[in-house]
Amino acid sequence: MNRYYAILSKRAHALGSNNEPGRKALYAQVRAQLDKMIDAADPPMSTYQRLMQMQALETAIADVEAEVRRTNAAAEEKRAAAARRAQEQREQAAKGDPSATGGDTGHAQTAGSSTPMPPRQGRKVEEILEDDPDAQLSPGLIIVIIGSLFLLMLIGVVIALDPSSFDLLGQNPATPDQQ
Repeated sequence: MNRYYAILSKRAHALGSNNEPGRKALYAQVRAQLDKMIDAADPPMSTYQRLMQMQALETAIADVEAEVRRTNAAAEEKRAAAARRAQEQREQAAKGDPSATGGDTGHAQTAGSSTPMPPRQGRKVEEILEDDPDAQLSPGLIIVIIGSLFLLMLIGVVIALDPSSFDLLGQNPATPDQQ
């Protein structure tokens, strides 16, 4: 992230994710301040430097807005999930299901702990490797890769020391007086 992002992110989050007019005013104020700083620079900035500074600011603004959108989407999803759970519990309670009032939140409970564990997400690395045995590198393949890299490095050293010794296309034939 660029240097403007940290400042803008902190100030935008202080305004709140639902305060779009406030964020727009903040961005306009920061643009004006940057423009004044660029104009007051001594020695004056070139057009290229000026454009790079303004582009860095616009990139930071776009990143902050994307973060705000992600935060709002996550909060909306949480609200929707909570509403769905509440609706399901009401429906189960209406059917007379005793577990509906027990507060089953869908979280795993560890033995001897009152803190619910979050539901498991994704798969373990071992499970992925079991599904695709070709994804594992054998020791022989690792040795071949390392050997190839060593050979390429050796060729590079030879070329660096004497480029004419490795003329593949024969475009620089050595003349008898050069030898």
